[in-house]
Amino acid sequence: MGKSKNNKIFLWTLLLLIFCGLSVHLTWRFYKNNITKLGCAVADKYCSIAGEGDLCDFYRKKKYDTFCLPPADIDEWLEYRYANQDVLDASLSSSDVIEMMRQGKFEELEHYFLDVQSRYENHNINELTYQDMMESLIYDNEEAVALYGVWLKEIPDSYIARYGRGGTNTSIGWDRRGEKWAKDTPKENWDAMRRYHLKAADDLRAAVALHPQLTMGYRGLVSMNNHGSKEHWLAESLKYDSYNYLVRKAYMLKLRPRWGGSHQKMHEFASSALKYIDKNPYLRGLPLYEFTDKAKVYRHQGRYAEAIEAGSTAIYHRPAETSYYTRAYAYEKEKKDKEAVMDAEKGLRQAPDNIGLLQVYAWSAREDQQYEKADDGYERLTRLRPDKASYWYSRGLLHYRLKKYVTTMQYWKKAHELDPPNNKYLYWFALAAIRNEVPAGLVKMRSFLERCKDSKCRQTDVSWARRWIDCVDGKPKCDLPNHDYIGWQKSPLYSP
Repeated sequence: MGKSKNNKIFLWTLLLLIFCGLSVHLTWRFYKNNITKLGCAVADKYCSIAGEGDLCDFYRKKKYDTFCLPPADIDEWLEYRYANQDVLDASLSSSDVIEMMRQGKFEELEHYFLDVQSRYENHNINELTYQDMMESLIYDNEEAVALYGVWLKEIPDSYIARYGRGGTNTSIGWDRRGEKWAKDTPKENWDAMRRYHLKAADDLRAAVALHPQLTMGYRGLVSMNNHGSKEHWLAESLKYDSYNYLVRKAYMLKLRPRWGGSHQKMHEFASSALKYIDKNPYLRGLPLYEFTDKAKVYRHQGRYAEAIEAGSTAIYHRPAETSYYTRAYAYEKEKKDKEAVMDAEKGLRQAPDNIGLLQVYAWSAREDQQYEKADDGYERLTRLRPDKASYWYSRGLLHYRLKKYVTTMQYWKKAHELDPPNNKYLYWFALAAIRNEVPAGLVKMRSFLERCKDSKCRQTDVSWARRWIDCVDGKPKCDLPNHDYIGWQKSPLYSP
């Protein structure tokens, strides 16, 4: 009897332990999956009872990532973004402004932009509209700098012209620096950037001195980061526009690790601004810059799964094109092309001409064999940047895959014309011409082989070039099956 009783106790104890273990596991799964739905107060209470452990470690990370805020609502974001679209559609473009400056219509421009500033200060337009309208004053060329000089001779106390010239010199300075990583940027590029930024800082300081409510002027001073403390200019802007987003965003970007800051500092700064979201709902999206930058770092390190997670958190805070691009690019690197296309499409609905999104969209659609979407993406890229040889090459590559050899030749010819020294473009243009039975193709292919004697070429391309020439020449050693290039004169594209 005693032995039987002990066995029963053992079995009941074992069943109880299994039940408890299963309950803890299911509870952990439930809280893990619903932590942001339940809210921080419930999760805080749970962790105070449960103490340390995997769930609380997860919760603390989730709390850090989400700032205890619910997911941003895309409809609310889009409503704010496009609230003043009618005003924006009727506003002056950059091309309008510079043409008016060429015609000497400075008084007219002065009144127009003073009205823009007044409407912003009186809350008749939101920050995004204000930013877009004021940025039509900024260029990346010396002609605009000279025209602003004429404007200031006519209206010496114009803070509008000083802002425009300051912003233009800032833009030229960034252009002179180039787009390489800091460690790869030559000293002369840095020196050129600093010369322009010194001029820019003088104008922007004068502009905010003339009109202390010029939020865009403070944004420019903070973004340069090397002409007076960025903390000083942020504080000055908040004196006159306490809940502004634009200057805070510029400051947030200067807290990135590449500028000597850290993601922790970015997080703390965003946290300090979120208490004002009832005054300015746009501040709700400030944390996204921390997570888009994290995603960029992770991508650079080949940690694509973590980059995707960071991109998802950015979308959590603001479902804007920047956030979707961040995750779409990470999906592309992880070879999750279908997901990359879906995110790129969501971003392009907000920013149809965003070059980065279009690149991901076209590339990933091609890799996922969504050829119609890929062709749409490359068509838009070549229309927006007709001077970019690589876009014409990629568009040709898609058409080559689709065996559309006539358009392939047209696109690769364009790439070759835009970048004649590029051996890759020469080879592929020659190949497309041969495919179309154009005699010039053989000449171009021989030119490619001749060029490869003195410069670096892909050995695969060199090998294929020789094989194509052998076949077109009708040599017995042709080893390309099912090709007959006799009778060029019959081709509609024949041109001796």
